[in-house]
Amino acid sequence: MNSESRSSNNNEIINTGTDNHSECSVSFDGRGLKLNKSEDAEPICQSIRDTDGKLKVLRLSGNSLGVEAAEAIAETLTEQPGLERLLWSDLFTGRQKEEIPVALGKLGEAMTFAGAALTEIDLSNNALGPNGMVGLTDLFKSRVVYSLRKLNLNNTGLGVTGGRMLAGCLKEARRKCVEEGLEWRLSEFLAGRNRLEVEGSKALADAFHAMGTLERVELPQNGITHRGISALASAFLNNPRLRLVNLNDNTFTAVGAAAMAEAVTRMRNLETLNLGDCLVRNEGAERLAEAFRDGGTHPELREVNLSGGEIQTGPGLKLVTALLGCGRLARVELNANNFGESGSDEIRWAFESAGRAETLGGLSDDEGSELELDEDVGEVDESVEEEGDETEVLDLGSLSAALSAPANAPYTPTVSDFWASPTSETLRALGPERVNLLLEDLEDRLEEVDSVVESLLVLAALIEDSSDEVLPCIDSLLSRCSSYPEDVVIYLLSRMGLLKSEDRLIKPLPVSHLRAPLLLISHIARHRLLPLAPLVYFKVFLGRSHRRLEGYSKERTVALNLLHSL
Repeated sequence: MNSESRSSNNNEIINTGTDNHSECSVSFDGRGLKLNKSEDAEPICQSIRDTDGKLKVLRLSGNSLGVEAAEAIAETLTEQPGLERLLWSDLFTGRQKEEIPVALGKLGEAMTFAGAALTEIDLSNNALGPNGMVGLTDLFKSRVVYSLRKLNLNNTGLGVTGGRMLAGCLKEARRKCVEEGLEWRLSEFLAGRNRLEVEGSKALADAFHAMGTLERVELPQNGITHRGISALASAFLNNPRLRLVNLNDNTFTAVGAAAMAEAVTRMRNLETLNLGDCLVRNEGAERLAEAFRDGGTHPELREVNLSGGEIQTGPGLKLVTALLGCGRLARVELNANNFGESGSDEIRWAFESAGRAETLGGLSDDEGSELELDEDVGEVDESVEEEGDETEVLDLGSLSAALSAPANAPYTPTVSDFWASPTSETLRALGPERVNLLLEDLEDRLEEVDSVVESLLVLAALIEDSSDEVLPCIDSLLSRCSSYPEDVVIYLLSRMGLLKSEDRLIKPLPVSHLRAPLLLISHIARHRLLPLAPLVYFKVFLGRSHRRLEGYSKERTVALNLLHSL
C-alpha cells in the first residue's frame, strides 16, 4: 500500500490506494470556513487544480458556501471528469434559502460539463427544502448520476414537495440511463428526517419500484403512515437485493405492518430490519412472525429492531420464536413494548433457553401489559354483537326484507327511493341513466370514504340478482376513488370485522351480511378496479383464519384465488 499526502496552509490533497488504483481526494472537511467571495474559495480551487484532473473525492463538509465562492469552485470542476464522490454534508450553514439552489446549480452545471460520473453524493444536514431541490433538478436528471451508487439526503427538509421532485428526477434519470443501454446502479438511499409524509413517500416508492437495484433504504422519522408504508412495501418487492431497511419512527399500525411483512417474506438477502417506534402492534407482530417463520428464508438476517411497537406478550413470543430460527441473528431490540414484568421474563427465557441470551437487547423501558390498546387497528373487537348493532353507520340487517320486496310505487322511483329501498326493481326503474343519476346524487360525498363504501355495500348486495344493472354502477363509483384507494380497502375490511377501525363509529356488519362485500372484493380483483398495492390488504386479511368468514368458504376462496392471480 502506497500512501501520499500533501498539504499546505488551508489546502489539502490526499492520495490513497495501491499503485494500480489511486483515489485522489481534496479535503476541507470540518474547517468552518465562511466562503463568500471567490478569493475565499481560492485555497480549495488551487487544491483542485493541483490534482491535474485526477480528482476523485471532494470533501467540503462543515463549511458555509456562498454563491460567488461556489462559482469559483465550479469553474475548477469543469476540468475534473474523474470526480466520483461529493461529501458535502452541512455545507450551507447560515446561508439564505435563495443562495442554496443557485450555488448547487452552478456546481451541477460544472460537473455535467466535465462529464463526471458520480458514485456517491452526500448532502445530508443541509437545509435544502424544495427550494434547494430546484438547484439539484438538472444534476439529478443528468448522465452524471447514471453511475450513482449512494445518495445521502438525511435531514435536508425536503418535505412532500421536495420528495416528489426528487422522485421525479430519479425516475427520469433511470429511464434515460436504460434507454441509452447503460446500467442503473443506485443501491443506497438515505433520506431520514425529511417530513416526507404519505405523498412524498409514495412518490419515492414509485421511483424505487422502477429502479429494482436498491440494497439499503433508510427513511426514519418522516411522518409516514400506513398508506406510505404500504407503497414502500410494494416497491421493496421489486428490489430483491435489499439488505438493510430502516423505517424507524414512522407509523405503521397493523395495516402497514401487514404490507411490510408481505415484502419481508421475499427479502432473502435481508440483514437489518429497523422498525423501532413504528407501532406495528399485535397484529403486525404476528404478521412479521409469519414472515420470519421459516428461518431458512432469511439466512443473512443479523439485526431486528421492533422496540416501541405496543406489542404484547403473546404476539411477542410468536415473533421471538420465528426470529430465533434465523441462524445468524445477532441482535434483537424489543424494548418499550407492552410485555409487563412477567411477559418480559418470558421473552428473556425464550432467548436463554435457545442459548441466545446475548442476542436480546434490554427490556428496562417496557410499558407494561395493562395498557389498553383499543386503537390497535390490527385486532378485531370480538365483543361486538355479530347479529348487528343499533349504532352502525348503515344497518344492512334492517334492509333484509327490503332487498326482496317488490316495487309497488305507482310512480317512477327516484335515486332517493332507491337508497331508501335498494332493490333490483328500484335500480332497474331508474332507467339507462342510473349510473349518472347515482353519481350525481353522491357528488358532494365522493371524497368521503364512508359514504362511498357504504354505497358500494348497498350495491354489492344486488350483484347476484341484477349484475347487468349494478356492476356498471359499482365500476363507476370505484373509478372515483383514485385518490384514496387504500382508505376504501381499509374501511371495507373494517366493516367486514376483519380489521378494527380507529374510528369508533365504524361497526362490523352482521356475519349474515358478509356475502356482499366478498362478492365486491372478487369483482374488484377480477377487473383490477383498484391499484395493486392496496389489494395486498385483502389478500392478507382474507388469507387469515377468521371465525366471521367460516360460513363463506366458497366466496372467500374465489376472492383469494383472484387476488393471488394479480
